[in-house]
Amino acid sequence: RKLLVASTSGRWSAEDDAIDAGWATAVCRGPNRRGSDGCPVLRGERCPLADRADAIVVMLDPDDDTTEKLVATLREQQVGTPILATPPTTGTPLPDGCVEVGATGSETLATVLALVGMSPAAGW
Repeated sequence: RKLLVASTSGRWSAEDDAIDAGWATAVCRGPNRRGSDGCPVLRGERCPLADRADAIVVMLDPDDDTTEKLVATLREQQVGTPILATPPTTGTPLPDGCVEVGATGSETLATVLALVGMSPAAGW
């Protein structure tokens, strides 16, 4: 199984646990501060990492317009792939089909595992 995590730091606190649970994990920084230049999804293209992922986690600023656009576009492009994201604090709902995740990596990983029918206890 392959997991893509978008995180501004380029790191994810649960990456080691995901690997221990049998997931190949790629962490990208998502869109850069210059807008869509660094993200193929926001340039209207497909992301090869997202295309190969069995689940996608977006751990970027949920109140940023660019993050909102990224999540919505991934939802359109990656039909059938679970998209997990932190909801905006403004009360704006995530796009249909997206799953709300908590702030911690371990909570998010547990949600990913549950979505694909794996028990967290079985993997780590």
